[in-house]
Amino acid sequence: MNARSEAVELKTSPSTIDLQLAPLRPFLDDKTLTEFVINGPGEVLTEGPDGWTTHQIPAITQEWCLGQE
Repeated sequence: MNARSEAVELKTSPSTIDLQLAPLRPFLDDKTLTEFVINGPGEVLTEGPDGWTTHQIPAITQEWCLGQE
């Protein structure tokens, strides 16, 4: 395997931060949102053009919030 193919292989592997942020990816990618907050385990609030919206995200556990997952 040469250096170029290794670089391509690395680019396709998700980083630790990508894996950790996976539950938030839809909010991070949504360009219409101006803000989002984790209100507590399982709950994300987003602010967009229509105001604030509450989302239930079971993957955001107490352990996830504390970085223990």
